[in-house]
Amino acid sequence: TTNLGLNYRRVLSLGLTVVAMVTAVVVVTVGVIPFLGLIVPNVVSLFAGEGLQGIVDQQSRTPESLARSLAASLKTVAHSKLFGMADAILLVSPEHRRVFKEGGWTKADLRAALYNNLMTPGEEIMRGADGIAEGMPERFKDKILNKFRDDGLHIVTLGGTAGMFSAIIGGWVASGERGSQLVSQPTAS
Repeated sequence: TTNLGLNYRRVLSLGLTVVAMVTAVVVVTVGVIPFLGLIVPNVVSLFAGEGLQGIVDQQSRTPESLARSLAASLKTVAHSKLFGMADAILLVSPEHRRVFKEGGWTKADLRAALYNNLMTPGEEIMRGADGIAEGMPERFKDKILNKFRDDGLHIVTLGGTAGMFSAIIGGWVASGERGSQLVSQPTAS
């Protein structure tokens, strides 16, 4: 064999040391980079909730229309006139996600649109409004209310390619410390 007069083992050791040092500096500076396989924990999330509530929207082809449609379904969690009382998980199907992606929307864009579409004048959801006894107490009449707490709506993507069907898992009434909360824990690999 022909070589350049360098000790192979020394060059290999030096190369590995340099790569290890660069990797260490990157991890310390940037954080763990999952695609490098550096100690990435598995996470399991738990949420005590009701049964799955399907959302069928086969017609929306724009992010704006689909976001309004999803928000209309989300308003029915617990009751369409009870706000701030239950958390929820929105399960976005791959086909619905495609509509958002093709429209240039991110998850943050969807969250903002849902937040805006879930804002409702208190007078529309008061007890007795529209001949329905259930609803929010009178003290909320002059307020604009959001269906969920600021951190009470969780959005995930899952499912197969069966169609434009998303879903909701509504939390138990009295969310927060007294009700349903999303809890995530790392698991052993």
